[in-house]
Amino acid sequence: MRTNRSYVRRHHRGELTHEQEMELWLGPSHRGSAFGSREELHQAWLRHRDRLMCAWAKHGKRPAGWWEFESPVPYPRDPDYAEAVLYENDLLTEEEKVERIAWWREQYDRAWLPDFFHCEGPGRFFDGPVARRKHFKWAGIPQGLVKQWNSERRRRGRTIRKRLRARQGSDKGCWRVARR
Repeated sequence: MRTNRSYVRRHHRGELTHEQEMELWLGPSHRGSAFGSREELHQAWLRHRDRLMCAWAKHGKRPAGWWEFESPVPYPRDPDYAEAVLYENDLLTEEEKVERIAWWREQYDRAWLPDFFHCEGPGRFFDGPVARRKHFKWAGIPQGLVKQWNSERRRRGRTIRKRLRARQGSDKGCWRVARR
């Protein structure tokens, strides 16, 4: 005898399905939540938190479940800026801070290369100050670090110019003596 009932797949003994684990890691998919309710989502997070944090909370990143249930600050509108939010609110481990700052500094220095350009897709190329700003935003560099590194760069430029002027002034004197 046929029925109109459909099979409802349930996970076994508190195990997560792949869709549920992905939701705790990345957030709900475009098809909606893999959980029946927010309470079920929260219980799954509490039950699997340690494993998910060990697996996904690295390199200045945090899983969606952490942002949803544990973060003292809201998730930023721009996902590229999530690591910067963690940095600015002192929510990174020391190892993560060192790693992130090194990567951000590398991206900052890269943006100052003479032939640097930023591409945002087919036919959308930028260079100069616009490219640098867009690259800093893409890399998620905190504004405080950009300001600090910009001021260091200006100071370094002034010092180099002073030394060059002093050297040119002393060279001119040597040339005058040599010409006589």
